[in-house]
Order: sequence, then C-alpha cells, then structure tokens
Amino acid sequence: MYWINEGEIHGQAGSCYLDLGDARGAVASFTKARKALNPADHRTRGLFLSRAATAHIEQGDLEAGCTTGHEVLDLAENLQSARFDSHVTSMIQQLRPVAHSPYAQDVLERRATMATAGSRT
Repeated sequence: MYWINEGEIHGQAGSCYLDLGDARGAVASFTKARKALNPADHRTRGLFLSRAATAHIEQGDLEAGCTTGHEVLDLAENLQSARFDSHVTSMIQQLRPVAHSPYAQDVLERRATMATAGSRT
C-alpha cells in the first residue's frame, strides 16, 4: 500500500465515477488527482489523464478532452506499458464518433502518426 497517496485515491475515484457513467464526477476527481499526483510518476499520470480525457469527451467537453488527450500522447511518446497503451486506445476510440471535429482530428492524426513512426522501428 506504499503507492497509495491522495492523487491515487482521487484517480481511482474518478475511474469509478467514469465506470458508473458519471462523467461530471469523474472530471472533478481526475482534476483533484492531477493536482495531487507526483509529477515524476508518468505512468500513473498517463493512466488517469487518459481516463480524464474520456470523461471530458463523455461530458461533451470535446476541447478539454482533446487538450488532455494531447497530454496523454506526450506521455505515450516515452512510456512502454501495455496497460497504458490500452487506456490510450480506449481514449482514441471515444474520439472516433466525433472525428469530424477539428479538435478530435488533431488528436487522431497525431496518434496515427505516432503509430506509423513506431511501426518503422
């Protein structure tokens, strides 16, 4: 239980709210988590940010969701984690129905570019 801290608690609460369909509660908890998480804990930050992006999108705040999505992709450029990759994939899937939006297009195109670049290595 050494890894449990205030940021982790808020992040887990946000995930629970999101799983229960309460996007507003999720956004509030993920906002608290962001403030309390250790900035050096990139993987946990990425996990919760990807869920926060999804919560914003589900809440109808596409701009905030995509802004957070870009933060997630910033972290994804340097993280190697199957769990994190799964979260990123879920976040991207949430954007597909709104792909006509310029905000969503930016995130989707960036992710596609990252995937193409990664497949060349």
